[in-house]
Amino acid sequence: MPRTAELTYTNYPYTNGDRSDEELNKQIISLARRNKFYLKNIQGLFKNSISRAFSRAFGGGSTEIYVAKNGVKVVGFIIFWGEVLWGTCRMCMDLHYWLVDKDYRNMGIGGELYSMMEKQATNYGLVNYSVMYKKDDDMLKQLYEKKGYKFIPRYDGVDTQECCSGDIHIKVFKVIQSRYSIPTLFTGGKEMPDLLLLR
Repeated sequence: MPRTAELTYTNYPYTNGDRSDEELNKQIISLARRNKFYLKNIQGLFKNSISRAFSRAFGGGSTEIYVAKNGVKVVGFIIFWGEVLWGTCRMCMDLHYWLVDKDYRNMGIGGELYSMMEKQATNYGLVNYSVMYKKDDDMLKQLYEKKGYKFIPRYDGVDTQECCSGDIHIKVFKVIQSRYSIPTLFTGGKEMPDLLLLR
């Protein structure tokens, strides 16, 4: 079992419009290579020069990355972004990628990264969570079911399967609030009807 005396967690922010720490990018991409289906999407989050299209598709500057390191080695990461009052999953924290090196699993690292996402959801006032994964991945199915995620056919008036690429993926939600009262701060002082997130 690896030693974890120097285990640290950090946010990997944008700097001057890029995530330009080449060594950190390389290590995250190296971990991501085990799932080639998503590799280009993750590469697109680091530098616009790699893939502007993927960067836009996955939120660009709105995307957040938290990294777990053992010393200088990246041993896990979580990538997510929140849709507040825009997009197709309003008031929802969307988990894109969550990965821990196989040699460092069952040490609480994944749980700590997930907890960081939950804290950010609270900071943003987001009330629900979503994640998309391959339908035939039984390990992920069990993991997300244990965390309270389940399939719902519509969220915020949108067919949830339309968000997925064909029949390969499924999108599941952890719904804590089914309706949301929009603060008048966002509406110029006008009272607005509640958002009915589940109809």
